Amino acid sequence: MSTPSTKQINIVSLFEEGFVAFKQSWKKSVPFGILALLPLAILMWSPLIGSVAVLLFQGPLLLLAIEVSHTDKLPQFKEKVSSLFSLFENGFILTVILVPLFSISLLLVVIPAVIVISLFLFSGSLIMVDKRFAIDALMESVKLGEKHRLALVFLSFIMLSSFAILFVFTESIPIFFAIGGGFLLSYELAVVVAAYNRLLIVGTSDEDK
Repeated sequence: MSTPSTKQINIVSLFEEGFVAFKQSWKKSVPFGILALLPLAILMWSPLIGSVAVLLFQGPLLLLAIEVSHTDKLPQFKEKVSSLFSLFENGFILTVILVPLFSISLLLVVIPAVIVISLFLFSGSLIMVDKRFAIDALMESVKLGEKHRLALVFLSFIMLSSFAILFVFTESIPIFFAIGGGFLLSYELAVVVAAYNRLLIVGTSDEDK
């Protein structure tokens, strides 16, 4: 497991690094970003059908988008059935745990929702890159960012606010939310990847001292 560092990460540099990565890979990452938001778009169109779509597909599709953001390659299911099963298993567990937690915190006020995002921001990366099980990834995500909570809360606030603004302008046309959100999600995932890699590098540097 990565060792948390006391050195704070620079939010501005993360967005700059994420934008550079996004420009280089948007043709591959945006389609997966759109796919990842389709369940939410369906939810906006039909709460009943959308709830089923979110429960079954939101987690796996988001994990695929995260993998593409990390590797800049299309997903490869070399292990075929077992790989797909792991994807849906981990995605389903994340959905069952995080969606209710996020929904409840969002109903209270915005700040708890932002804190929830900051705590589990790196769960998908830990699953798709480090091959961790969903529960382990959730716990390790909390530990990985524990020395950078203020910066990650601010980052999460920006991410959540941008999607809230997008939702306001596209609420009546869900497909526009999915398309616009696909670009936005791809960029934000590139920023998350930059933060994840930065924490790993800094954590490793601290271990060597």
